[in-house]
Amino acid sequence: MGRKHKRRLIPEQDRRICGSICFCQFTIVISCVALVYLSVAIYMPSHRAFHAGIDPDPVMCQTVNTTLTNNCGWASCGEWCLTRTTGFCPQIHATVRRNGTDIVFENCTKFGSISCPQVNIASLKRYNCNNGSECSVLSGVFNCSLGHCVNISELMLCHHKADGMVVDSEKDNMKLNGYFSCQNSRCTKIKSPFTCDRYCPKIATSDVNVFLMEDDNVIVAKCERGLALNKANGNLPGTRLTTPVQVWDSRNGSIIASCLVVTQEMNEVRLQTNSTSSRTGLFKPVWKARASPEGGENSLYAKVRDGEDSFLRVRPCEVSPSRGQQGKPKLREAILHGLAPTSYVPSGSQTLTDPLDLVPYDYRALMNRTSLKISYNIFLSIYSKTYGKLRAGKCTQDCVNGTLLKDIQVPQPSINFTSFLTIYEKSLQYPLDPTNDYVPAQRSLTIYNSSRLYINFEGCVNTLKGECKDFLASHGRDGDNQTAQSRYPCYYNKNNSFLVVARFDLNKTRTELLIAIIVPSGLFVISLTTLVIITRSVQVGDDAKMRCRYCVDKQEVEGEDEGLVEATPSSSQGQVNENEIKSMAL
Repeated sequence: MGRKHKRRLIPEQDRRICGSICFCQFTIVISCVALVYLSVAIYMPSHRAFHAGIDPDPVMCQTVNTTLTNNCGWASCGEWCLTRTTGFCPQIHATVRRNGTDIVFENCTKFGSISCPQVNIASLKRYNCNNGSECSVLSGVFNCSLGHCVNISELMLCHHKADGMVVDSEKDNMKLNGYFSCQNSRCTKIKSPFTCDRYCPKIATSDVNVFLMEDDNVIVAKCERGLALNKANGNLPGTRLTTPVQVWDSRNGSIIASCLVVTQEMNEVRLQTNSTSSRTGLFKPVWKARASPEGGENSLYAKVRDGEDSFLRVRPCEVSPSRGQQGKPKLREAILHGLAPTSYVPSGSQTLTDPLDLVPYDYRALMNRTSLKISYNIFLSIYSKTYGKLRAGKCTQDCVNGTLLKDIQVPQPSINFTSFLTIYEKSLQYPLDPTNDYVPAQRSLTIYNSSRLYINFEGCVNTLKGECKDFLASHGRDGDNQTAQSRYPCYYNKNNSFLVVARFDLNKTRTELLIAIIVPSGLFVISLTTLVIITRSVQVGDDAKMRCRYCVDKQEVEGEDEGLVEATPSSSQGQVNENEIKSMAL
């Protein structure tokens, strides 16, 4: 039986107009919500950052005290900025100072690096001596509490004298309170105070004259000389030197210094640039070297003058061992003429010494096939890999407390970490430079003795990724138990010692502020304009349907079914039921 009534038809324009109106209204609502949220998350913090008076040039900070408190009046880092920090509440205080000296040690041999890991007592296994025979084989120094013991001798070498009562750990386990020296199940109480040293591999002292402390590592080497690349000026900004100054040589005896970064330079070509920005990182790989062969003469043994400034420039060249003729450039023969000392010994009898006189060569042939690395704030150490004597060195950043050992006796051939620290403390009376211009004492560089450290100016992040725990791990080491203090760049206010921040970038803040303003505001304006246009260009016909009055010229002559779509089955069924009711009523 055929359908009695045709389904109700909806104009296509009516559907599109309704969809556009709904989408624009949704966009306006979302934009308004975003503007309200961003006013708290971006707008007000950006305004405070621009008016905080913080110097955009970084200085150096060292953590002096870290506490985790339950009463959270303030926190160095909070996971969410919209609520008050609760629960995890780290409070970090730091000392603020100027950067130390960047120094390069030349002609170094007998390199060595010793790692002295930190002690984490919480990671030790806990023995329950109340549980049967679990403590029948205890050996070492134990810290016990009511029969629960941890073996601290697994991480530290303790110097003790067991002079107390003897306890059987299997029978009298509840008497295990305090420190005990145990052998199998017999534990002797340690009554007198004692000391423990972190386990650290033997630090070599035989035939080395440079000791550098980097974090929890000790780097040793035998070097000929040390060149400073910058000069300190107390707690005022220092100056970068155009010509490195020799501040130490092997005739002065052994040197000890504490540095932020120590890099060994071997089998690589590295050159110094004019950049003094420490925020770009230590090494930056590039595919081109910005060098210009100024004033070069077209002769193999003619002296090459690099313009008026005598600045370092690479001279790639290869010399034949037999006739000394110029050949094809190779990376291993990249020779420098200028401030960097070089040595080149062909296979013949003639020896060329500093400065090495070679002709400049076309750089493009080398750069097309080779990647060089630019080392910011690091002096160039360069040598020939194929011919002559191997030359290597160590490059360091932010070195302070440079001292000489002088007449201090150093045990041979190695010492432990505690003995090394004792020698270092004794050497502080023999500073490398009494004027504190090069590798100065840290106290001469100090700006503020103690300031609150915040991860940023707001003291919080909104990532909810556990960022604050990572921040505490990297910035929260305060030097307890003879460990290295956290050392990092920071930003400070010249007129206020109350706080310093670890992250501060006005350019990034400005970019985020512009994005946070332009995107939601632009969407709001576009959606609002679209709604205004729709209200002016849409009319509702006698059939209660919306149509665009400017979209179709021949809209007036549309047929009954033209531009219409079939309604959904549910609406059609409702129309059929309504017609049947009317028929029954008749």
